[in-house]
Amino acid sequence: MRWGLSHLVVAFAGTAALLAVAGLATGLGYGLAAGGAGSETVRMLGAGLAQLPAAAVIVGVAALAYGAVPDGCVAVAWTAVGLAVLLSLFGPAIQLSQWVLDVSPFTHAPRLPGGTVTAAPLLWLSAAAVALSAAGLAALHRRDIG
Repeated sequence: MRWGLSHLVVAFAGTAALLAVAGLATGLGYGLAAGGAGSETVRMLGAGLAQLPAAAVIVGVAALAYGAVPDGCVAVAWTAVGLAVLLSLFGPAIQLSQWVLDVSPFTHAPRLPGGTVTAAPLLWLSAAAVALSAAGLAALHRRDIG
């Protein structure tokens, strides 16, 4: 259980670090071009980190797949990533129904900067990520890996 939890901590921390770096780099680049690096950097850091609960859902799906179907976990995890990317990029362009777009966790994350932040979607996404990760740890605990 500790082994699985340690890997989840690395996955969540790595995801948070990458989103923070992307937000800082975007804010710094835009801020230097526009002349207000300080305020834009903070805004973009927040915008990047607002995507963390949605990205954590993908981590939770990968954890559940690893615990439940170890032979197919790579395919399941990359399918979740690919589906989220495809729905985010092409779903609105080809006018998919909202219920199809809602399959992607990134549909529920706030569109920042410029959008409004409400706590409910972020809390629901975080709860889903925790539940998926816990189910993955429980499934991993039932496996004979040791």
